[in-house]
This record gives sequence, C-alpha cells and structure tokens, in this order.
Amino acid sequence: MGRARRKHNAGPQIEVGTENVAKSTIKVNANLNLKGIDESNALILPDKSDTKVKKEQIKPLPRKLSKKQRKNYEKILDQKRKKE
Repeated sequence: MGRARRKHNAGPQIEVGTENVAKSTIKVNANLNLKGIDESNALILPDKSDTKVKKEQIKPLPRKLSKKQRKNYEKILDQKRKKE
C-alpha cells in the first residue's frame, strides 16, 4: 500500500479574534453623472460595451480547384445543361 500523503494545510487552524479590530467607515463624496443608473453604488462605473464595434469578418475565398477537378466539374455542369 502507498504511503499516506500529508496534506498541505492539514495542521490546526489559528482563529483570529475579531473583538479588538476597529471598524473603519469611509465616506465617498463622488459627484458623478449617473444617467439612468441606480445610485446604489457610485463607485461602479458603467461598462463600455456599447462603444465597442464588431469588426466585419472577411469571408475567405473558395479554394482554387486543380486542373483535374476543374475539368471534372465542367464536365458535370455540361451534362446538367444538356438535361435542361
């Protein structure tokens, strides 16, 4: 049987007392133009997704046919034209 591996964080965990920690309060006076945005959090800015413009993808040209393939294709087209 294999040896039991020791876990990285296996030791006893130390608890930190939160009794002595003083709470700090920060007041933010931000005068931002919030058009159509809720004033719940003035620090969050609106995304800029509406300013992004999608690039038009250029369609790749079809592959050039080899001489044999082109001859065969023309032959098939001629047969279809004769049927009409």
